[in-house]
Amino acid sequence: MSRFFKTKQGVSLAEMVIAAAVVMIMLAAVFQLYSYYQREEAAVTLRTGCSARFKLIEERLRRDLASAGSLQSDNPNVLRLFDVLQEDGSSIEQISYEFSDQKREVIRISGADAKHYSFADITRSCHVFNFSTNYLDAAGNQAVAPEKAVFVTLALVTASTDGQKQTFSLRAARRSKFSESVPSSSLIWKD
Repeated sequence: MSRFFKTKQGVSLAEMVIAAAVVMIMLAAVFQLYSYYQREEAAVTLRTGCSARFKLIEERLRRDLASAGSLQSDNPNVLRLFDVLQEDGSSIEQISYEFSDQKREVIRISGADAKHYSFADITRSCHVFNFSTNYLDAAGNQAVAPEKAVFVTLALVTASTDGQKQTFSLRAARRSKFSESVPSSSLIWKD
């Protein structure tokens, strides 16, 4: 009768080791998956955030550059546009674009008005953050002095600590987008 009422006491050491190993493997897999999705989310946030802000700069710079009388750049981080014709027919004497790698921002200065396009909050994980500006001839191939340029290219390069590199670039032309057939009092913007 005692044979039927005997119960096994506890769990063997081998069973404990096997159970612990299975749990550790599952935790490692979950951690790897979580890390992968976290990196991907950070990369998507970086791409979409930089793209959105870069598009704002692109739109503004294209309009300013297309209607600028002349441009100058003594410093690779500063672009100055002179006699910029506005949509309402008025003219702004000077507009400056300052590209700051350290502050991670672009500043557009028009008279007393300064507009900051900051990338700092979305590029914290990037150890590389670099603006580069090139001035090209009418064919868009040869580098020329800024005052002789027809095309201006601007590139923003970012690289995060895990090696993901992103490049955002634009090319703007110094050609007027204002209709010449309309009297100057009622200029029409062409896109």
